[in-house]
Amino acid sequence: MEGAERQSRRSLWTGAGIGLAILACSHAVAAGEGELPAIAAIGHFYVAGREVPLGAPDVRIETGQVYVHYVRLARPRLPVPLLLIPGGSLSGAAYETTPDGRPGWQSDFLAAGYSVLVADSGQTGRTPPAPSAAGSASPAIRDKAFLWETFRIGPPGSWRADPADRRPYPDGRFPISGFDAFARQVFPRYRPPLDEEVARYAALYDRACPCVVVAHSAAGPLAERAALLRPDRVAAIVLVEPSGGIGLSPDQATRLRGIPHLYLWGDHVDQDAGWRDQYAGAARDFAALRTAGGTSSAWVDLPQQGIAGNSHMLMMDDNSRAVARRIARWIADRGIDRPR
Repeated sequence: MEGAERQSRRSLWTGAGIGLAILACSHAVAAGEGELPAIAAIGHFYVAGREVPLGAPDVRIETGQVYVHYVRLARPRLPVPLLLIPGGSLSGAAYETTPDGRPGWQSDFLAAGYSVLVADSGQTGRTPPAPSAAGSASPAIRDKAFLWETFRIGPPGSWRADPADRRPYPDGRFPISGFDAFARQVFPRYRPPLDEEVARYAALYDRACPCVVVAHSAAGPLAERAALLRPDRVAAIVLVEPSGGIGLSPDQATRLRGIPHLYLWGDHVDQDAGWRDQYAGAARDFAALRTAGGTSSAWVDLPQQGIAGNSHMLMMDDNSRAVARRIARWIADRGIDRPR
């Protein structure tokens, strides 16, 4: 009898845990994304990190680690999960809920049947700061004017402190009512050495993958460099407005040609010289992949396909769910949905 009671309690708590996990994405299903998938596990882990002295030799801390949150489905449509990596100064919150309260890509992909991992990389969110990583350099601070104009919510010169005087793009899709909420999730940005950042991403692939990598902005070139180190861990890469290319050599392009790449771009890129340069750099990498035989890779410029107004934050724009569906269709069209 006692054993049966213990089993009953265990089932009760297991059911409660799964119920809480289901609540995490139920709002996506309520919005019309289909039946709620059964969830097998929800939790987190840390990757990378190392022990270093802090001041006195006997004072030790862990630094350089990356936080990853996961929701694994009981019967995912894809044999590997999607790993969502945020851009510079952003945490995984960028994928969880939009600034105006709609379901984010985490919920959209879960409801579509994908297991999802969301990283808090770059000393943001639940990834602790690394006091020794940046040396004496001051962090880059992304103020509201930077976010408004550089992230292409409004044209150059359109930011004003008074919200009534700000001028968004007339066709813009970013939810202006949530702009201040978006600004609250932006962190100071430290830049550790490039090889240290790439090693951190490679460690992330070692633990979280095989997976489909979805990398936004500054995370794009880092995700690509790490894929050169771990090509067998990456099923595909979705580069959402990457901050330029990495200058793929013919040998590097050959190494990556078997990994399908999707380059995805929003609107008004031509309004900013920096974005024009980064767009061109990414285009050179795409051309190198195609020349090397990477025929499964694709370049999607949304305005060229009749979809106007997207900002740099495509996962927050008012058509964010449609963009997520487009990514899911691209995965399916390349056969990544099928077990290997």
